[in-house]
Amino acid sequence: MVVISPLKIEYGEDRCSLSSVIKDEKNEIEKDVFFSVEKEYGCYLVPEVADSFVLASLLPALVTRQAIKVEAISDHFYYHFKTLVYLLGKCFGYPPIEIVYNRIVHLGFTPQSVATGFSGGVDSFATYLNHSSAECPEEFKITHLTLFNVGSYGNNYATTVSSFMKDAARAKEFAETVNLPLVIIDSNIGELYTHKDIYHYSLRSTLCLSSAILVLQKLFKIYFISSSGTVDNMKLCRYDQYYYECSLVQLLSNNNTSIYVAEANLDRVQKTKILMNSDLAKKYLYVCAADIYNEKLGTHYQKADKPNCSECIKCTRTLLTLDVLGVLNDFADRFDIDKYKRLK
Repeated sequence: MVVISPLKIEYGEDRCSLSSVIKDEKNEIEKDVFFSVEKEYGCYLVPEVADSFVLASLLPALVTRQAIKVEAISDHFYYHFKTLVYLLGKCFGYPPIEIVYNRIVHLGFTPQSVATGFSGGVDSFATYLNHSSAECPEEFKITHLTLFNVGSYGNNYATTVSSFMKDAARAKEFAETVNLPLVIIDSNIGELYTHKDIYHYSLRSTLCLSSAILVLQKLFKIYFISSSGTVDNMKLCRYDQYYYECSLVQLLSNNNTSIYVAEANLDRVQKTKILMNSDLAKKYLYVCAADIYNEKLGTHYQKADKPNCSECIKCTRTLLTLDVLGVLNDFADRFDIDKYKRLK
């Protein structure tokens, strides 16, 4: 059984964390798992229920065929739990697991914020631009930007901090430019994913993002996860959750926080068309994965004097699209155009 201990909040000098000791009885592992936010957002953390921690440990429990034991869980999460584990079980080839609880709690918060993650890439830029435009209904306009460290930077928390903080600095500069607050959530939940069937982030991305979103469901009324693909590609797939993320977010939303997959009707070329004439994109577009690839895959991509390395696959596919659209030179401040032309 995977046992999630009662949650606790701790305030530090600058940050506030919500944590639980999670014990994996089958593998004899015991880990203090946390979600950390800047101190001003500590009042929005949710210690009343362990929904976020159940989500974070759900796949590790599923692939080891263990039930999850928890003190308190929300009524909405409990209602969707059996469907959620059935869906995940079909994707990964494991039988559903049970949840054991002491209390089911109804949460009646009144959040007001509309948020989305911002890394500076094509997907997040398109989401921001479409949800800050005059055509966007007021209820869906972005009020907060976010950046989460929940596994995409690697499973070893200690080695993720450097890359995450670089991205956080870029996101903060952009947030200040557009006069929006930036909510940063730091977490070590990636360290729960040691099993080979769930080791890579793409296998669990939507669950990890949603676990962080629900940590702040007192703050987020609406949260947009930027789509990685188009909805017509929907299918059950163990290798990448973006194929069925539209189904997942319906099971993870509740009466406080509605989670949407944004721009699931747009492919990458269509999203690039949205940002190709944006002065903000020309100044802040950041698609590069050189740091992550160099660390994880042993590549040697070099950035030189441009923010984007212009040679990793994420850079080159963006450059090729900008080239085809006829706006390549408009992004000369972000990419090494000469390097791209040599590689083209």
